[in-house]
Amino acid sequence: MIMNNIKKARVFFTFAIVSIFILWSFYGVGFSIIKIIKGLPNAWELIEFSFPPKFGNINIYVIAMIETIQIATAGTFLAVFLAIPFGVEGAGNFYSHHILYRISRFILNATRSIHEIIMALIFVVTVGLGPLPGALAIGVHSIGMLGKFYAESIENINKGQLDALESVGVSKFQLFRYAILPQILPETITVILYKWEMNIRSATVLGVVGAGGIGLHLTTALKLFQYREAITIIAIILIVVIIIDAINKNLRSKAI
Repeated sequence: MIMNNIKKARVFFTFAIVSIFILWSFYGVGFSIIKIIKGLPNAWELIEFSFPPKFGNINIYVIAMIETIQIATAGTFLAVFLAIPFGVEGAGNFYSHHILYRISRFILNATRSIHEIIMALIFVVTVGLGPLPGALAIGVHSIGMLGKFYAESIENINKGQLDALESVGVSKFQLFRYAILPQILPETITVILYKWEMNIRSATVLGVVGAGGIGLHLTTALKLFQYREAITIIAIILIVVIIIDAINKNLRSKAI
């Protein structure tokens, strides 16, 4: 009875803390239903100025969108391979050296915590303007997410297969190839495709800092109040995201 009361008290206390934190966050951003309602006429005016879309420069926007897809694709699959050693070394049940484990975890946390825009700025300074810094920014940022997934997937696998192979003295590579990879591969493919889709959306804004893609055109159109141009660019992005989602769904159904 006492234990149940303690559990209930902990649940209530946790719920209270979370509720206070959420309310504090809403207060901090100045959330107001009244402000939102007052802003609706401005939103409607913006929509009126955005239609009909203007297609005069659509060939330029399509080429920029293709470049955006290339940036996201190159960055994602660069991260797919670079994240493997960090993911393997960051798995507590596979790699035993505690120093390398902590270094790998730190790198995965660091790359995941820095936004793509900031990384793009760094790479623009390093390698110059264009799509290359965008791809590098997407790639480095994606290492953190994919590497963390690799590590946690390895930690969650069936340990019986690991113990069985370790008992006959197989190498670390053979252990990874025959015990780990078959268990994590289907879910890994799903996560990689999902990350690719996310990176395409992220890459659409990297042009703001000169890292290539369609983001520069969208930002320019909005700054110059060319809303008909902006809605055309947004429509292109939306169509591409829908197509990519359909492709991913088809690929995931085959992989699982």
